[in-house]
Amino acid sequence: MPKPNQRDDTKVDVDVMVKERPMKTADVDLAWGLAPNSNGIPLPADKMPGGTLTFENRNLGKRGNQFSASVTAENFLEPNDDIGFKVWLLTRTWNALRHEVVLLVASRFCGALLD
Repeated sequence: MPKPNQRDDTKVDVDVMVKERPMKTADVDLAWGLAPNSNGIPLPADKMPGGTLTFENRNLGKRGNQFSASVTAENFLEPNDDIGFKVWLLTRTWNALRHEVVLLVASRFCGALLD
């Protein structure tokens, strides 16, 4: 909650609480397609869901490198031609003269290279 500054009435003190995200995370997002049955009630069209599986590491090799990978499919048990993936790597290099950031991204969907 903002509070007035004790020394200067034209200023307001604000405390910001910050929580660090975990270094490693894994997420699963699932989705079912819906279709109306004979009575018009929407029901899942397939028994198996589609969605995305994602893994992130924000301190790969304990050097500040960041890595992310995700897989997307319409049906996880029978991923025919609808499967896609994306791999993302951010690495930092330092030397005496400059700081360099290198970003490598590779992705595919339905057999086509995207990046």
